[in-house]
This record gives sequence, C-alpha cells and structure tokens, in this order.
Amino acid sequence: MLEVTAAQMKELERKASEGGLSYEDMMARILLEQLPGLRMAAVVCGRGNNGGDGFVAARKLFEAGCCVHICLADGVPGTPGAARTNYLRAQRLGVPICA
Repeated sequence: MLEVTAAQMKELERKASEGGLSYEDMMARILLEQLPGLRMAAVVCGRGNNGGDGFVAARKLFEAGCCVHICLADGVPGTPGAARTNYLRAQRLGVPICA
C-alpha cells in the first residue's frame, strides 16, 4: 500500500492538474478502477469538503451507469463551496438524493 502525506497529495494533485487532469477526473478514475463492475452504491454526503467529494463520486458513478443514491448526512449543503456546487450538479443530473 502506498501512503502519502497531505502535502504530498496536494503536490500530486497540482501536477496532475497542470497536466490537464481535473481533480474530479482523478477521483473518478481511481474510484472506477478500484471498484470494477460496481452496479449499486449509496454515498453518504455531509456539508463540507468531504461531502463535495462524495457528491462528485456519486455523480461519476451515476454517469458510468451505476445505480446510485445519495444520502444527506446533515441536510442540503447551503454554504457556497465544493459540497453545494457538486450537490447541485448531481441534482441536475438526476442522481436520486434522500435526506
């Protein structure tokens, strides 16, 4: 198993981004590689940055044909930021969301 520090991960993400790979695409690629053939998923999302990541993961799985449901752990993200932005994207895409 490979372990990296938070600072090392930020640097890896920065370099990948400079190379044209978005953070969302990085997440999706790893997720789909680690879970080949995944057909159903429930993704629990909060209102902070990790919730934003969860909304991205759910959306990317949904786009790949997986049956996904998002469960809101702490209500609809209201504060502008990654969670709110990606919640709205998932909602527009039609990913089922339950409170």
